[in-house]
Amino acid sequence: MVRELEGDRRGEGLAVAVVVSRFNQSVTERLLDGALEAFRGCGVEGERIDIVRVPGAFEIPLAVARLAGTRRYDAIVCLGAVIRGETPHFEYIAAEVARGIGAVSRTEGLPVVFGVLTTDTVEQALARAGGEHGNKGYEAATTAVEMARLLENIAPRGRERPMKKRAGGAASGPRRKGRELALQALFQADLLEDWSEAGLESLWGRCGDKAACDFARSLFAGVAVNRERIDRAIAMASEHWRIGRIGRVDAGILRLATYEILFCPQVPISAAINEAVEIAKRFGGSESSSFVNGVLDRIAAEAGRREEKRSADGDG
Repeated sequence: MVRELEGDRRGEGLAVAVVVSRFNQSVTERLLDGALEAFRGCGVEGERIDIVRVPGAFEIPLAVARLAGTRRYDAIVCLGAVIRGETPHFEYIAAEVARGIGAVSRTEGLPVVFGVLTTDTVEQALARAGGEHGNKGYEAATTAVEMARLLENIAPRGRERPMKKRAGGAASGPRRKGRELALQALFQADLLEDWSEAGLESLWGRCGDKAACDFARSLFAGVAVNRERIDRAIAMASEHWRIGRIGRVDAGILRLATYEILFCPQVPISAAINEAVEIAKRFGGSESSSFVNGVLDRIAAEAGRREEKRSADGDG
């Protein structure tokens, strides 16, 4: 029998956060009003709604990452307005905000709803903030409630069923979980620009699997210590794209696997690449797995050439 799952708009008992940009405040305050109206209509209690204000849209992903890391919220709504006529590098800002918000949602398994307007003019933005085209803040809030309930129907947070091992696929268990945890740590460190272990204590503390946590910590430490060489190898293998131009999730996956390829001889290169591709399929975008696979193949080939040269020099 076919099983069909969907969410609903019952907000009772949910804890939510709204991250709202102060820039273009005449627009964003209207979006916030719409979101709060929607939450009230869905039954979300006022004391379970936190509003976090940031200077501009570019700062939204950073605040979202920190909020998601607290594990106190069932959903987060992001509100802002990026207007072409008033924003230098409009396309860059809009793309980075969308990418950052989406990455947090995937890595944390949390509904993080995009309610950031990207328009050519203030008039167009106002039309979407309570004007003739509705209120995108209201829509984002109702989406957040519905997605929170949907994920709860799929599996309550903290009670997700373990992934089944694919026949002939990469290994699962503590090492896969450890790599995924290390990816979250790398994402957080990159986003917050804080590579210290102290900044990750809350993340490590949430892991109930000691073996996976220990493996994740060793991976993170290895990447942190060797980051300069790792990033240089990635840049050379990705057609000279600087690491800063690669999305944070893909960059984290590449850093993990490159560390294992270059610095962990006990890990078969094929296993490091296969694991990275599987993680990219789960956490990355639609093209992440093929991009990661191609870059790592080139890194592995270059590492092999250098090893052969060292052996030849030694034999001589």
